[in-house]
Amino acid sequence: MREIKFRAWIEQMVYTENYGSGEYDFSFEPDGSILVSVWNDEIHKVAGGEDVTYPGWEAVTKDVMQFTGFKDKNGKEVYESDIVKVTNENDVINLDSDTGIGVIEWLEKWGFWNISKIENSLGDIRYNHYVEVIGNIYENPELMK
Repeated sequence: MREIKFRAWIEQMVYTENYGSGEYDFSFEPDGSILVSVWNDEIHKVAGGEDVTYPGWEAVTKDVMQFTGFKDKNGKEVYESDIVKVTNENDVINLDSDTGIGVIEWLEKWGFWNISKIENSLGDIRYNHYVEVIGNIYENPELMK
């Protein structure tokens, strides 16, 4: 059975494994979206003309990424929006094959995880090449230049 896990970018990467830590909360909304909340000791709200401060969960959902169910050549979990390097069996990027650097993305139309700029599915690539997570689009955008 495939593990269903998520992470979110909230000025830092937060994983569903942090759930229950008292700092972050992941929840499913009725429309199927995922809401990420952070514990805030000082939420300000104006009620009855008066500024009230109270502790509670504050919705901060920005970008939520799903675990693909795959691990890279080093055993690291591969998530949506990860930047990966795909090499051949000699650890070389060969321009005339499905190798290079790309971003993990979900293609709704085809129903599979894709690697952008390589234009092949993550599942297919894993059987003939080596995939390595080298960063993500939030913490390492310079890797895509």
